[in-house]
Formats: sequence, C-alpha cells, structure tokens
Amino acid sequence: MKVELILAEFGRPLPDIGNLQAAFPGAAVRVITDGDVPVLFSGPRAGHRMNDYWKVHRLLESQADTAIAFDGDMRIVSADDARVLPGLAQRFGLCLPINPRYMVRVDTLVGVDSDGQLDETRGTGHAVNCTPIAFSTHHERARECVEEYCRIMVSNPARGPLAWWRSFWKTGFSPCLLPPQWCVCQEHIGVGNEIVLHVGHERVRTHYRH
Repeated sequence: MKVELILAEFGRPLPDIGNLQAAFPGAAVRVITDGDVPVLFSGPRAGHRMNDYWKVHRLLESQADTAIAFDGDMRIVSADDARVLPGLAQRFGLCLPINPRYMVRVDTLVGVDSDGQLDETRGTGHAVNCTPIAFSTHHERARECVEEYCRIMVSNPARGPLAWWRSFWKTGFSPCLLPPQWCVCQEHIGVGNEIVLHVGHERVRTHYRH
C-alpha cells in the first residue's frame, strides 16, 4: 500500500518530519507551508483557514492509496500503533480523532472562528479534531465527503471541525472516529496508551516533556 504524508503549517515552525517518517517508513512526504499555495483567505484567522483547507485539498490530489494529513504541532509517541492508521483508512474511507469538546454545539458556540450557526441537529452530533486525518483515496463516499468539506471551506469559511460536521451532515457520510489517544490535547493528558501528542498545547508538551 502506498502512503503519503501531507504535512501542513502556515505561519509557524515546520513539523518534525523525522518523527513522522519513523512511524511510516517508505511513505512519500509532501510539505505545504506559506508561499506554496494560493492565498484564499484573509483576516486574523487566515493562516488557520489556509491550514485547514489546503491539507485536505492535498489529500484529494494524492496519488497514494492512503493519504494522511498532520499539522506541524503533532508528535507520534507510539509508532507501532500509528502504523495501523492506513489500514483503518482503507476499511472506513476516512478517519479523524474526536474533539475534546465532543459535541458540535459546544465547539460551534465556544470555538474560535465559528459563525455560531447550528443546523437542524441542534449541534448534537460528534465534533472532530483536524489532525491527523487519514483518507483512502479510492473510497468514493469518503472522497465525496472530503470534496464537500473543501467546498464549504471556500464558500463559508469557518473553523475546520465545524466545516467537517457540515460535510458529514450534507453527504450522509460519517468517518471512523479515532479515540483521544490519536490527538492528545490538554483535556486528555494522562489518558494512557497515547499514540499522537498535540504538542502545540503547552500543557501537553510540558507533561510529556516533548
């Protein structure tokens, strides 16, 4: 199986490529950063929106069987567990970790860069985090969902988790939800069986000494 890592970071340090490659030996690597792609957004959240849009857009362009997008502030601490991610993507089409806010309603009303609008579900669906994202490029329904996400981000820019929910709802496709061990944020410090740390959170970085 061919695997490609899509590494995105706008306005901040580049990801630790060596750490990610160690978990996925032989994987192709594509880095996206400032100056590599057209600027589609403006304003104080432009960098975040660029990151949330372009890493997903590059998933659609990948020639690998599985493409996995990582933000620059992620660190794999269990390579053996991380290596099952392509298999999960092949089985389910699309995999994203759960958001520590859990509900779309909470993430919509509390999260930065939200328009505050809830749909007919009243925000009772599951909220996701936006890294890592694993995508089976041959899975038609997952591709439809990913394409819809990109359309939403361009037509009605918002925080990535909210755009993902709107794509799930519109397409009727739900991804494989990964447990918090796949994106350990400060709310899940000490959860046990950690796979990927969100070291962009200072408390996570300090606790795990990364």
